Amino acid sequence: REIGLDLPGQLSIVGFDDVPAARFVRPALTTVSQSVRKMAEQAARQLILASGSKRGVEDRVWETPYEMKLRESVGRPT
Repeated sequence: REIGLDLPGQLSIVGFDDVPAARFVRPALTTVSQSVRKMAEQAARQLILASGSKRGVEDRVWETPYEMKLRESVGRPT
């Protein structure tokens, strides 16, 4: 707004991690929300497994569920 852009008319903005302020700014920020609890559980599980292994931590990709929380900061493309 300070530089004259119309959100989301001219520019869409998406955040990540769904911080509490995302709901209260105007326009409310569309954001990707992940479960910190699930990420922590996976990390702890890997540390426990690695502590009992001579190979250490496995080189692997871990995926956690996420959710897109659609709010007011994203508009339709023109």
